[in-house]
Amino acid sequence: MEPPAPARVRLVSTAEAREPDGTRRMPDLGGKTLRQALEALEPLRVDVRLAGQGRVVRQLPAPGDPLEPGAVARLTLTTAGGTR
Repeated sequence: MEPPAPARVRLVSTAEAREPDGTRRMPDLGGKTLRQALEALEPLRVDVRLAGQGRVVRQLPAPGDPLEPGAVARLTLTTAGGTR
């Protein structure tokens, strides 16, 4: 008997990615894990650039900033006690 195939998970968000006026805004990702940050950004369809590991300590654009088409989110992460 063969072992079962590994499970696959596909993350799908049903969250509204735009405000009522159609504006997309950068969420506050401070303190979130990489997975949480990527889940929050997925419905916004932005490119993501990462530096470090752990939790988000810095982000550009800033929370609440409008996101233009083709926007790139730059996230800096660090582990607990890190100084990156």
